[in-house]
Amino acid sequence: LPEVKLGLLPGFGGTQNLPKLVGIQGGMDMMLTGKDIRPPKAKKMGLVDLVVAPQSLESVAIQSAEGLANGTVKKSKPKEKSLMNRLIEDTPPGQYLMWDKVKKMVDKNTGGNYPAPYAIIDCVKYGLAHPSGNDKFKHEREEFAKLAATKESEALIGIFDGMNQMKKLSSSAAPIDVKKVAVMGAGLMGAGIAQVTAEKGYDVLLKDRDAASLGRGLSYMTDNWEKKHKRKRMTTYQLNLNTSRVTPLA
Repeated sequence: LPEVKLGLLPGFGGTQNLPKLVGIQGGMDMMLTGKDIRPPKAKKMGLVDLVVAPQSLESVAIQSAEGLANGTVKKSKPKEKSLMNRLIEDTPPGQYLMWDKVKKMVDKNTGGNYPAPYAIIDCVKYGLAHPSGNDKFKHEREEFAKLAATKESEALIGIFDGMNQMKKLSSSAAPIDVKKVAVMGAGLMGAGIAQVTAEKGYDVLLKDRDAASLGRGLSYMTDNWEKKHKRKRMTTYQLNLNTSRVTPLA
């Protein structure tokens, strides 16, 4: 669900249906970060029913569709929550702590400069408070329309379109050997660009207006790298090397 990276929210009932499928915590993580979910984890969390090899995808999809149509394959139900998740997501004290943690994470990652994550939180909360009827879907549509008209969404979509256009460009000019990249702004987008750039082996100059803004951007990158390290997707050497490649400038 990459919509948040475009300054938008998952429409067509995305903010209402995903939490029912994978739980509020899992759904919020997906919607607020826009990150990809690996197939084994997607199956474990109940996001998908089957994980198949690419060569078998079409045939298995056809068999599943035919089975759903003729009744030999039953529609899957949301995965049952663990006791801990029920205490967190289905009780007032648990929800209070959960939403407090979610807001603090969003505040830290965005600095309050991006409206989309807050709109996503609002839509999910509204859906929980209005479980029956279509009011929750109407509310989601209205919030989506508001986000689509923001300058933040326009800018993020412009960056996305520009990156796609760059991929299509061809030139006979000799490439320049780039070793150092400057990134203006250490917000969610800037820090993300700096992180990926450092991981690709470039030195990065990360510039923002003050030390506090830089600190939030650096914390965002460090947290992501430490998560990768914890999940054994990054070695200690790679973590330290990536960190050393970023130079903050206020």
